Amino acid sequence: MIEGLKLNIPQRLALLKTILIVFLLLTSMFSLKLWTGSRDFPLVPVWEWAVAPLFMHWILFFLLVFFWIAALLSKFPRLFLFLSLLFSAVLVGMDVNRLQPWFYLYSAMLLVLLFYNGRVDNPNTYTSFFVVLQFVLASVYFFNGFNMLNPDFAQGPYREILLPLKSVLSDRQFSFIVSTGNWVPYLFMLSGLILSIESIRFLAISMMTVIHLVLFILMFPGLGGQSFAMWISNLSLICMLFILFSGKIKQRYFSPLALLQRPAFYPVLLIFLVFPFFNRSGFWPDYLSANIKSGNNLSVKLIISESAYTALPDNIKGFCLHENFSYTIDYVKWSEHEMQVECFPHRRVFREMNEFILKKTGRAADEVNMVVLPRSRLLF
Repeated sequence: MIEGLKLNIPQRLALLKTILIVFLLLTSMFSLKLWTGSRDFPLVPVWEWAVAPLFMHWILFFLLVFFWIAALLSKFPRLFLFLSLLFSAVLVGMDVNRLQPWFYLYSAMLLVLLFYNGRVDNPNTYTSFFVVLQFVLASVYFFNGFNMLNPDFAQGPYREILLPLKSVLSDRQFSFIVSTGNWVPYLFMLSGLILSIESIRFLAISMMTVIHLVLFILMFPGLGGQSFAMWISNLSLICMLFILFSGKIKQRYFSPLALLQRPAFYPVLLIFLVFPFFNRSGFWPDYLSANIKSGNNLSVKLIISESAYTALPDNIKGFCLHENFSYTIDYVKWSEHEMQVECFPHRRVFREMNEFILKKTGRAADEVNMVVLPRSRLLF
């Protein structure tokens, strides 16, 4: 019989905090231009008054890194954890592109951990925080699968991830592998549900670990992916799966009613269970709904005239595709090249891109057009 990870809950919470901060440090360092603003891809502040000079982005980012490290090494970890979350919110307010899915998940979990005082004398206290964190991760898997339930997933993002295999497989073999994408959404959704059932959750842990390891290989930067953050997040998710769900973690003296006494439980319930269902209405953004690489994200088509293309800087011309008598800007590759992440899929970001191109080219509005693409319908 497989016993799994042999750690008690306080040890798991301490290890989880370390894992989250370490991966935040790694991902932020490899997407440096996202945080410092030293790039051409436009900064998109959440509020107009949040516009700040470039040096402020640098200062706030290095302070954020200092707070993360201090939260690991200091005798006052909760103080520095609070400051890191505060500065994270400020930096996101200065550019919404920083609200990446991995950053959102790590920060949400750290926010839950912030309310835990580290005491181990009351199982109800630390176990309730632990259950809340389990709920967060299970929700991410469920809604990621839920958003993949559309006809464009298998032939879109799933096929793109599998492209490194095309050189070693025949066309028929590759087509068969791509067709398995029709089952992937159900595997993710089922895993999210199974993780809540202690007696069989090892099935979900095993299945998702294999999937993440395969993605880790296929999404290697330069091989099948451009984003170091998304690539390395596969390892972080494996770590979180084992810390939160592997082994015997049920507490003899834990009462489920203790969850209702935790203030953190109610916003987590809303944000990770209720709000994601409003993703299609535009109320809750894609990345906050675990709508990641689903083929169903909010997207646009940026179309510019030939004269506007001529006026573009050379570094942006490389991301333009010629179509008939106009050009289409591949803003995904543009953002991945400059920031090492995809831009936040939101109308505000797209409007800022459109304005940026208008200013750079100096052309009339009818020579730079933005078309919002319709989302696919869910398969039910």
